[in-house]
Amino acid sequence: VGAASLFFYFAADESAIESVKTTESSEGLMTWPRYLDLLKSADDLTNVTLEPSSSQIRAELYRQLAMNLASGYFLYFQSDSRYPDWMPFLNSVFTLQPNPDDTYWVAPLDPDGTYRIVGTRGSVRIVTFLLSGEVMGTSDELAEMLGKDAERPATSAAYGSFHDANELTLGQAGEFEVLLSRQHPEGYSGDWWALPAGMTSIMVRQRSYDWSVERDARFAIERLDQVSSKRQLKPRMTAEEIDVRLRKLFGGYTARL
Repeated sequence: VGAASLFFYFAADESAIESVKTTESSEGLMTWPRYLDLLKSADDLTNVTLEPSSSQIRAELYRQLAMNLASGYFLYFQSDSRYPDWMPFLNSVFTLQPNPDDTYWVAPLDPDGTYRIVGTRGSVRIVTFLLSGEVMGTSDELAEMLGKDAERPATSAAYGSFHDANELTLGQAGEFEVLLSRQHPEGYSGDWWALPAGMTSIMVRQRSYDWSVERDARFAIERLDQVSSKRQLKPRMTAEEIDVRLRKLFGGYTARL
């Protein structure tokens, strides 16, 4: 049983998902052992694997829990919708993707914001963008949905529009630029994607058919509607913000996966 298969057994533990709601509210910075206590219930997930008595399955569970923590750190600490950046999501290290030739990146969005994505298309076979209201591991609703029916298709509330990079206006070297906003910018004639209400992230998927020859796409994202005359640096996280994010990572994200 690989990591991708184990994921669906973890998601089925509804009691773990329910306990998340009591661990993510902040009551002030805790001591490090108390944060680690939020992870103790993860061992109960052994009971929902195919072979709870198997040392091999238990070892693979522990490995995946470590992987979940590593991937979750990017989601909670690398960037936010005010200062977006692309975070590694699924790849050859974070192995929950269904196709080993795929790599995924995700960036946070504010559905009321305006963003610009620029880059070069590269030569990989597939480059697609998906607007989403849910990122796997950060939503109780999505975790419960996957736990009850792993084969159920995504709901429209969780996922928005899908875009293929080949549909963008590409320059001679494959360069592109696209704006994202709720309404089409007045007087703007370039590529534009609507950013519907409820969409809080955008995911990029690349698929390579010949890794030794193809060139990866390169892309960057910036928020435009909060730019002032004096560009501000990303502020230092407060102790309260770090506390909340640690609670979400240890007490929420890991339990949902």
